[in-house]
Amino acid sequence: MKLLKDTWGLILREFRLLWSNSVLRVIFLGAPVCYALLLGSVYRSGKVTELPLVLVDADRSPLSARAADMLEENETLHIAAVLSGDEDPKDAMLRSNAALAVYIPENFEADVLQRRYPEVRIDVNMANVLTANFATRAVQTSLGTLNAGLETEALKKSGVPASEALSRFEPFRISYVRNGNPSGNYMNFLWPGMLLTVLQQVLLLAAALTFAWEWEHNTFGIELMRRARFPIQALLAKIIPYWLGAWAILGFFILAHYILGVPLAASMLRLVLPANLFILAVLCMGVLVSIWVPAQLKATELLMVVATPSFVLSGYTWPLEQMPQAVQWIAQAIPLTPFLEIFRKVWVSDASLAQVQAPIQVLGIQLAVYGVLAWISLQYKYYKIKRNNENG
Repeated sequence: MKLLKDTWGLILREFRLLWSNSVLRVIFLGAPVCYALLLGSVYRSGKVTELPLVLVDADRSPLSARAADMLEENETLHIAAVLSGDEDPKDAMLRSNAALAVYIPENFEADVLQRRYPEVRIDVNMANVLTANFATRAVQTSLGTLNAGLETEALKKSGVPASEALSRFEPFRISYVRNGNPSGNYMNFLWPGMLLTVLQQVLLLAAALTFAWEWEHNTFGIELMRRARFPIQALLAKIIPYWLGAWAILGFFILAHYILGVPLAASMLRLVLPANLFILAVLCMGVLVSIWVPAQLKATELLMVVATPSFVLSGYTWPLEQMPQAVQWIAQAIPLTPFLEIFRKVWVSDASLAQVQAPIQVLGIQLAVYGVLAWISLQYKYYKIKRNNENG
């Protein structure tokens, strides 16, 4: 009973230290709120629309006007400028920040009618790969639809029935069934993953200050060891307040989904176990660094080196399998990597826990490794200080 009472007293002490530290207050209270709303506003539209393009119409015919109308009707595209064939589109593309330029050649309509197969050239500005890919797919869809329509009309004019003309041009059909994120909404996919990255950074920053604060203020041997007789007791007292704080942050993230109108997954409860493993693994990782690095600033700097590239290395937006093997090993040592894999499959694709067993095991191994190393490190610090006290 006394052990529980002492541990509870240490937990309350850690809460007081957390609240008295202005940096930690800003990290825990300000960062999740600001990042959730800021990043949410960035991706609020969910889809890339109205991407500017420059149309170079050297034909000025009814057919080229029809092509322009089809491009403009595509929600992804917006014709920012229409030029004649004599004008250089580069200046117009730079001024309008256009993703691409579409060249309709001279005599385009006449060549189509006479089946001389004219070429429509598309110049793509690859400075921004994301917008370039979106714009290119949209142009392919619009011009492909026009191409199919013209081919079907030509067959019908030659006396082929409409149904047969369609089957000649399209001998088989392709249908797409979209699962997980059927609307292709970028907000629903990217924003939650970035929030979890923010959570990892917040926890690492907070954990970096736990024992480092004790070293800087000379309270480890004088106060903490006196109240926490066992290293595991001190370790739990340091971790539990931030574990509770992490769930408060996750609660706000769920609230932010309602605020910004982002749907919540029906499989959300399946993430409770992996989320606990993730939070505890991150905290043990941060505490381990905090035990060995006595300065708060150095501890936070070291952990930021780990946290900053973690989203890129996680495989959430770029396949982990496409990275060099050494990078994959580094990525698998960061708790965010397996947790984002679990999150993407469970939250987005409605997977069961059995289907994400492998990354759950990786999180469990990380928790065990970082937890045991933190406990052994703290045990060593206890032993060293007690021995110095006995010799002194």
